[in-house]
Amino acid sequence: MFCDKVTEVILPKSLESIGQAAFHACGISTIDIPSSVTSIADGAFLTCCNLKRLELPPGLKKIEEALCCGCDGKTGADWDSAPEQTGTLLMLQS
Repeated sequence: MFCDKVTEVILPKSLESIGQAAFHACGISTIDIPSSVTSIADGAFLTCCNLKRLELPPGLKKIEEALCCGCDGKTGADWDSAPEQTGTLLMLQS
C-alpha cells in the first residue's frame, strides 16, 4: 500500500533498522533518521518523489541496494562517514 498522502514521519529515537520498502512511494520531503539506526534495507525510500534531503546517521553500518530511486527529483544524502556496507545503487537521479 502506498503512502503518498504521508508528508511527515517522526521516527522513534530507539529505532535500530528501517525495513525493506518501509516508505515506498511516500510523500515525505525530508526525514530525520535517528542516530540509533544501523541498517537501512533495500528500497526503503523507493519512489519517494518528494524526498529532497536524507540525512544519514554516523553510526549507520549497512545500506542495501536501491535506497532511494525512481523519481525525476534530485535527492541528496549526507553522512559523516561512509557505511561499512552499501548496495550497488544508492541514489538514482533522472
